[in-house]
Amino acid sequence: MDKLVLGLLVLCLFIGVAGGCSAVQGGMVNQQVAVDAMQGAGFTDIQIVDKHTVFVDLQGCSAEDVVKFDVTATNSRGERVSNAYVCAGWPFKGATIRYR
Repeated sequence: MDKLVLGLLVLCLFIGVAGGCSAVQGGMVNQQVAVDAMQGAGFTDIQIVDKHTVFVDLQGCSAEDVVKFDVTATNSRGERVSNAYVCAGWPFKGATIRYR
């Protein structure tokens, strides 16, 4: 029983450290990265709704991403899009636009 408790504590510590490191890296990515990606894809009137920095790979981004920006914008047809998000890495991975 003691080994199980110790194992769970180590697992919790590992998850906490991994999440903390991801959050620190994600905090270093400016929202302008998301705006530039959306503009490059032809979107206008771009608004960053939210920024996520913890376990973004569980929220639809890849394992290399450290931040997820929820975005609303107007597409090239003049339609308002609210189901887009931009995933980005740090320091060398670029940004990827994704849709829910």
